[in-house]
Amino acid sequence: MKSKKILVIGCSGFIGQNLVEHFEKYSDHKIYGVDRYPPAFVHPSEGFALLDLAGSEIKHDLLSENFDIIINLASETKLEMRLAKEYQKNLKILQNVMSALVVPSGARFIHFSSMLADQDLWDRFDRESLNVLYGKSKQDCERYLTEKHADIIDRITIVRPTSIWGKYFGSPYIDFFKSIENRRYLSLTRTSYKSFGFVGTVSRQICWLVANTKSDLIYIVGDAEPYELKVFANHIADRLMVKRPLIVPPFFLVFVATVMGWIFGQSSRNLLPKTRLKNLLQPICYNPINLNYCPLKSFESDCLESHVAEVCEWYKTNV
Repeated sequence: MKSKKILVIGCSGFIGQNLVEHFEKYSDHKIYGVDRYPPAFVHPSEGFALLDLAGSEIKHDLLSENFDIIINLASETKLEMRLAKEYQKNLKILQNVMSALVVPSGARFIHFSSMLADQDLWDRFDRESLNVLYGKSKQDCERYLTEKHADIIDRITIVRPTSIWGKYFGSPYIDFFKSIENRRYLSLTRTSYKSFGFVGTVSRQICWLVANTKSDLIYIVGDAEPYELKVFANHIADRLMVKRPLIVPPFFLVFVATVMGWIFGQSSRNLLPKTRLKNLLQPICYNPINLNYCPLKSFESDCLESHVAEVCEWYKTNV
């Protein structure tokens, strides 16, 4: 593969660090990064700029470089905020990035959105749920790119990740692993499937996009098949060498959540707030086969058990 000059915006985040690591390890690309805080684990080898991308104006000489590929991961992703205006920061960040960047002729812009930008998923949540507020902000970003930057639309690729997990992660997955390790997680008797994506698979999918000069507008990235939550949790418990989670009927989980709500409300001390309860009870499968978008391919080496083993080794050392 011909060496390319790649800028990763939001390189200090969970996915950003994994992408940088993958490119540095498996390619000859020259990797640069921008973020509002330094990376904790993986640093771009060619250069890094510390910038508040949500600020009123962002400027740096690095942004005027002639990059072949620009990957934008900069976003407020925490599903913990309460007001729609807090998620509007995502559009502001994207507008700032596009205003500050010099996008040379021929350069490609790969923008990370979310599966929650798909309005068909919103019916599964309350109208004002955090998932919907976040999804609307990502949909606004997609609309801004396709409408305001129509002149480069043939060089824009939007990727919609499913729920991504892996090493270097933070909340909510780190809480998921901790709850299993501390035996506070309960599995359901009912089968429950979710669309997940191992970050190593996503990194390879993005590497495939970078290598292919011609691409469609929207791709779904993540694992091809959804996970069954009990299987996922059991693999984690086995690798952390703790007992597998207790299996309970859904009504018991609702009862526990109700009691904890009475005691703790929606404070951080409540281990089972309404949003987490609903996510546990309701399957959230994003099946790109039924959409007019292109699912990126999975890889023969993908195996949930081996991915869990890799992440648990990192978890035991770093958490």
